Amino acid sequence: MPKESEPSASSGATRGATRGLTATQLAALEAPASGRRYVAVGGVTGLQVMLTAAGARTWVLQYRRPGEGRAGAPVRYTIGDARVLSLADARREAERLRGAIARGEVAASARRDALRQDR
Repeated sequence: MPKESEPSASSGATRGATRGLTATQLAALEAPASGRRYVAVGGVTGLQVMLTAAGARTWVLQYRRPGEGRAGAPVRYTIGDARVLSLADARREAERLRGAIARGEVAASARRDALRQDR
């Protein structure tokens, strides 16, 4: 059983990761046999890496919309491919997104709008 200060890499999102996983620990995470698995990275609240059975690794930020509290459904915002974007860059982007969310700029809807304009 891991110590309280060490994040666990069990199935589902890991809670309470204060120091965060290292790049070496992230590389050692195994993909699930089927479906998806979300692992909290730590260092930034809500930052996770999504692992898929197909071998994909994707940075995501999970948050709740401001004003909805725990009653609101969690939202996952895709930051980018973990094979391309470093852990440090993912943490910086997650911090930037958390700031935007705190200011009331709902990240997921802003991204959808930007993607629609590019079409």
